Amino acid sequence: MAETERHVVVLWDFARSAEAQIARDLSDRFSVVAEMEIEWHKDRFSEQLTRFYGTRLPRRAHKERHCGTGPFLLFVIEAPVRRALRLTSSGPRTVNPEVFDAKRMYRAWTGGGHRVHASDTPAEADHDLMLVLGSRCAEVDATSERRRLKRPIIGSDGYSSLAELFAVLNTGDRWVIMRNWSELEDGLPGDDHPDIDLMVDDAAGCCRLLGATPTRRLPWRSQFRVLVESRPVLIDLRTPYDGYLPAPLAERMLDRRVSGPHGGWIPEGCDHFVSLLYHAVVHKPTLYSGYVALLRGLEHEIAIPYPASDDRAAWERYLVQLLRAEGLHETDPVDLSVGNYASGGPRRLTRRTWEALRTVYRLRKGLSV
Repeated sequence: MAETERHVVVLWDFARSAEAQIARDLSDRFSVVAEMEIEWHKDRFSEQLTRFYGTRLPRRAHKERHCGTGPFLLFVIEAPVRRALRLTSSGPRTVNPEVFDAKRMYRAWTGGGHRVHASDTPAEADHDLMLVLGSRCAEVDATSERRRLKRPIIGSDGYSSLAELFAVLNTGDRWVIMRNWSELEDGLPGDDHPDIDLMVDDAAGCCRLLGATPTRRLPWRSQFRVLVESRPVLIDLRTPYDGYLPAPLAERMLDRRVSGPHGGWIPEGCDHFVSLLYHAVVHKPTLYSGYVALLRGLEHEIAIPYPASDDRAAWERYLVQLLRAEGLHETDPVDLSVGNYASGGPRRLTRRTWEALRTVYRLRKGLSV
């Protein structure tokens, strides 16, 4: 028996004139696992499309007018496992060719454009279904009856738990909780560390995926807000190339991440130690005793002997030793609210920083509330 994988096919409102023809063809080509009619609120349709496609769309955008805002059909199908290179709207990609070619044909049947959506890979199918239904493709029970649902994309009105928020994050790019995750095991962030610090591949894409809103209109700020359990939770989104950490260290954290609480990801022990030490010495004006205690609790992760003293200068020299051993050095964060106290204290707006800020602004354009 040929190996199969699950995919998602969506007929937006204005494609439903051909729904009978497409449904028959899907049944002939693939095994249809489930069929659902889903309705999003018309006034929030562009918001839902933004999160579904990961591209910011203003209200009454062309895509919204092209696809329609009425109830749409979603099919979960099983297709033979195949891989081939196809030219997509995002450039050449390795896709399931049978699903991709069927999508292209259905688009021709519905007048061209993008009134029909289909996942190119199983990962994309899980992303789509998690946002629309809050579950992965493998979790969908087979049924011959059409289900009718009236619900927004998951998280549009807040997340029921951190596990639900992390499940959505897991359908996107790599991410890791940088520190203080033990405080999340029993619930939401506490007063001592009120935000969740994440290292992610793409901050703007992560923000759209979660439906998060920035807490400031300043283009360099990396802090966002989401609702979890009806409470606002602050999330700091850092990337390997925004200067928050040396890029090789940040990339290594993402590459070597391990499982954490609520289905999330945390750094491997050595990466956790070095990044925590960097944060305590470089980003903070004072070496807080709580950080020293945490660092000493991780002594077994590092081969180079620890400083005997709790003096800040001793720990700063120790950090420099660790970084230089890997050819790394301190970096200036693009986010001007983050200090670089190992480089002399107050931040200055250098030409390099301004250029980085302009890049960040272009990436985040449209995210401000």
